Amino acid sequence: MLRICARNLYGWQCDHENLLATNVALDNWTDWEAYPKSWPRTPHEKLPCGVVELNPTIRASAQKRLAAIRHDLVHAGSHYPRNEVREAVGYWNIAV
Repeated sequence: MLRICARNLYGWQCDHENLLATNVALDNWTDWEAYPKSWPRTPHEKLPCGVVELNPTIRASAQKRLAAIRHDLVHAGSHYPRNEVREAVGYWNIAV
């Protein structure tokens, strides 16, 4: 159900090859009785209860975290997973 909600909120579903069959099953989902009524059933229909709009405080926090990641890529010790971090931010098209 969280996967359906994420797809409807963000237009996103996990593209890992191990989940191709799951994504097909979700595309054909019909058991709406089990799905929370406050969650979107179609893309961009509505926000679930409790979801906060992006605001200046959240944006500043995200910018601060990205600055910390950039700092860590340069200054963290030898055990810092630089390659994995670069792959993750690259997947999301975030410049570091």
